[in-house]
Parts: sequence; structure tokens; C-alpha cells
Amino acid sequence: MVGRKVLSVFFACVLFSAEALAVQAEVEYVPAGEYFETAQSEITKAKSSIRVYLYLAVFQEKRPEFLSNKLLESLADAKDRGVDVEVFLDQNVDFAAGGPREAADIKGRNVEAYRFLTGKGIKVYLDSPAVYSHSKAMVIDDETVILGSTNWSQAALTVNKEANVLIRSKEIAGRILEDQMKPGSTAPLIDSKTGVRVPWEFTHREGLMGRMVSRGDERAFDVYLYLLKEVDGNPESKVILNHDRLAKTLGLETMPNAAARRQILKTLKKLKDEYGLIDSRTPYGKDTEAFLKDYEDRAKPYGIPKERYVVFPKTYWEYGWGKTLRFAGKVMYLLNLSYSQVSPESPRWYSSVRILSERHHLSEGFISEGTTLLRRADLVEVQYDQTGAKGNPSRLANVYTPNELYDPKEREAKLKGLEKSHGRERFDRARGYAGLVYEDNSFEGIKTLLELGGRYGWETVEEAAEVIKLKNPDNPKRTMGYLIGTIENIGRKTGKGSVPQN
Repeated sequence: MVGRKVLSVFFACVLFSAEALAVQAEVEYVPAGEYFETAQSEITKAKSSIRVYLYLAVFQEKRPEFLSNKLLESLADAKDRGVDVEVFLDQNVDFAAGGPREAADIKGRNVEAYRFLTGKGIKVYLDSPAVYSHSKAMVIDDETVILGSTNWSQAALTVNKEANVLIRSKEIAGRILEDQMKPGSTAPLIDSKTGVRVPWEFTHREGLMGRMVSRGDERAFDVYLYLLKEVDGNPESKVILNHDRLAKTLGLETMPNAAARRQILKTLKKLKDEYGLIDSRTPYGKDTEAFLKDYEDRAKPYGIPKERYVVFPKTYWEYGWGKTLRFAGKVMYLLNLSYSQVSPESPRWYSSVRILSERHHLSEGFISEGTTLLRRADLVEVQYDQTGAKGNPSRLANVYTPNELYDPKEREAKLKGLEKSHGRERFDRARGYAGLVYEDNSFEGIKTLLELGGRYGWETVEEAAEVIKLKNPDNPKRTMGYLIGTIENIGRKTGKGSVPQN
């Protein structure tokens, strides 16, 4: 028992070097040849929750004998038993050796595992390209921990020399859960049964979304998405529009009722006469009856699509994004979801701005504006192609990863917590630097910059920021990852970082 106590203290100190945690815990060494059996046994015994943190998780559908497949399938079985399962994966970004972290080469080796797990209803988080998630840990029922060097790959589970420990400790489990947290980027998980089905035809046909954008008809776009949310599949595709509720959704609640009603009726008339998307009638003083129409034959009612559609989250309205996000951001979030949901490397997808412009009848400037808005809102991660750094107009495909919609009020409360902890001046400084890489609303990004400012000194952060300022907005190095890496490199070269700087 003495040996176990010593091992538990040593383990805790190594894992949490920034703030040592020493507790008495039951610790057992798990040699490489026993990891699979141990992990599978603990997953099978899970009663309430499982959290898995991995750098690499390999799933190969054509190799059912792979032990990594079996572990992932065990997670799916646990989910079916009612266990709350969440998995946190690295994006497998290759960072330049010895240089700043560049989101230059995403390997995507976890894609198949991601697709398998999400297909089983398990929520999977991906870190942002700025983060290098190298953990190999599993926490079960907030008490049991398996921690070590083993990835979930066939090689790690059968050939490699690995070392792991099995720990029974609520304190250690709690600290791991707190320390790992949720990475900065998540893949939007939208239930196709409860989400809103937006037809691809709406986003592709020139006379529909593209025309709304060219005419600046943001309200027509907003109202039509709202109608798609409200239609319930009735034979007439009829929607009863409560004017007061719609006015609030559109941000018109501060207008006098009569003025808001006029704006709504004007928009409905546009959807009917200019876009051919609806018919409507509004009895005097009553709510409007809107009838959605088929895209090809207006004599037919609209039918909720069974294929070729994008699932749009209802949280978009619940969280008020329709009122706070500007038009270009709304359109680009819809397109991000559309491509992400069908990408073979979902949630990651690839396209050049030129192709998006031609396919959806949008200007390249509008697409760039929308992407920047989403980056600032922490709703998408973008890795620009390397030709951008050379000024080559022949752009290749950019890599996009949409993030899950969040409640802006909750995010602002978290940011206020950072401000309270670090002080207004330092918080504003860190948020300003985050804004240079379009991540002014990234909690994890701002938090990291605050930590780096304390470790290396704010003059080091400012020096790194000057490097970033020289790069074009779409330069592949104008990212949080590159900024963080530059700060760390300057700090190491100047010998700072051993003592916290104020």
C-alpha cells in the first residue's frame, strides 16, 4: 500500500505541474499487453458517465478485428445502456518542428472514429487547430481513471511499448475533467429529427438565396428560414405567423406594433412576388397565413425534403443568433453546415472562395466578410491555403470546421469571469490580441493569452502581435495557433517564462 501512495503522489505532481495535487489513491500499473482488457472492462462496468481524451482514435470498418474498433464499439454499447459518453479528439495538426504552431497540415486521422461515434449518437469534440491535444485518458463515473501513453490504434494496443495506470480517485478524476475541459472547437451535432431541413436548392438556385444576398434582402432570408422552422408537414404547408412572436425573432420588438406589422407584411410580399416562395393572406387585424410553395411548381405545396438538405439547428433562434449575426455571417454559417454535413471528412470540409462564389451566386467579398464574422464569433475555424501567404491569386481550397452554436449570454458570463480573475486591463489586452487573429470571442484563446502574458510578460506578447499584424487577413499564419507559438518562441529565446510576469 505504501508503494501505491507514493505512486499516486508522484503521478499527481507530474500531471499537474502548474499546481501540484497530492492525494492518496488506489493506483495499479497497467502494462501494454493488458490495456485493452482493462479499458474494455471498465467501460463495460460504467454506470453514469464516460469521458475519453485521445490524440489518436482509429476506426476501420473493414477491419472488425482491430482492438481500437472494439473499444469504440464498447463506447457505443455504453451509450445504448444510458451512460453519458463524450469523446474529445485532437485534429492531428502537424506543427512545424521547432517553430510556431501552424494549422498547415491537418491529417484528419480521427475522422473515421468521429464519424462512427457521432453516428451512434455520441457527442464528439475536436480541439481547435491552435491546440495540440496529446492526452490519452479516460474518466469513468467521475472516479475511475485510465491514464498513460496508449492511443486507441491497433499498433498501440498490440505492438508498441506503452505504460499506463488505473486510478481510483474522485480527486484525480475531478482534476482531469477540470484540466482537460472542452476543446475550443466542436463539431455541430444537430438531430436531423428536430433540426430544420433547409433544401440545397434554396442555397444553390440563383433566384433564391443568391438573389436575396445581391439585393440585400436580409429580412427575406430571415423570415424564410423562420417559415422553414415552423412548417410541420401539413398538406397545405401552411404556417400561422404570430406577428408579435416573429417581430421579436427579427429584432423588431422595440418598434410600435403597427410599424413592425408593416415590415413583416412587406417582407412576406417580397417572398411571394419576387421569390415565389410563398402565398399568403392576412385577415384584417389577425395573424398571417403563409403557404410555402414548391420550388418548381408554385401550384404545389412545399414538401419537407427527404434528401439533399442541410439540417439547421433550432438553437440558432433560441440563442438569438438571427438578431445578432450580420447577414454575411448567417449565410456562411448555413453553407458551413451544408458542406460539413456531407463532407467525407466531416466536420471538416474544403473549398476555394471562387468555387463557393460561382456555386452559390455570392460575391467573393461577401463570402470573405461572412467567414471573418464567423471567426470573430467563434463559430468556425479556418485554415487558409498556403498560396495566400505568397499573394498568389490562384487560390486553392481552404479548410473549414464549423463550431457548435453556443449561448452568447453564457459565453459573455464566462468571459466576465476571466476579466474578474485577471483584471480589466489585462483582460482587455488579451482580448485585443485575440482580435488580431479574429478570435475575440474565443474563451480558450483569450484564457491562453492571459496565461502567456503572465508567464512571458506582456512585452513578449506585444512583440509577437507585431509579427501577426504584418500578415494579410487570409494569411494561413494569421491564426491563434501561430500567435501562441510565436509568443512561446520569443519567450524561450529571451529566457523568460520561468517566473510569472506581471
